[in-house]
Amino acid sequence: MYKILTLQPSYFSDEDDIANAFYIPVLEKTVRYDRVSAYFSFKALAAYSKGIEGLIRNNGKMRFIISHEISYDDYEILKAGYALKKTLAPELAHRNYRALSLEEQRSVSNFAHLIAQGVIDIKLGFTHNGIFHSKYGI
Repeated sequence: MYKILTLQPSYFSDEDDIANAFYIPVLEKTVRYDRVSAYFSFKALAAYSKGIEGLIRNNGKMRFIISHEISYDDYEILKAGYALKKTLAPELAHRNYRALSLEEQRSVSNFAHLIAQGVIDIKLGFTHNGIFHSKYGI
């Protein structure tokens, strides 16, 4: 599946368009993406929305462990997503997220729906001292 992609051994944000060169093509083909990252924002994640659409078509899942130091807006999206998941889980289980337009799927606000659907799962990482600052993706 990934053999058809032309991937570099490494990418650098000051030299490469990482979203288009790596994340979008890889996410379009994947069924699972796990990431640990100190810095997280739904706005940044929206830059990969075309790739995330492929992950959704593949019935894929994304899981994140992020620092507890996130913006208020991102925190509100997380809360809304997990509230939807808790209170509307039976209804959402029967709703087809793919029925939304591609533009609606690209909207950052729909990340709450992806959380509620179980497509995205986000956990917060804490440390006893300093900031949770690990970074890697699988």
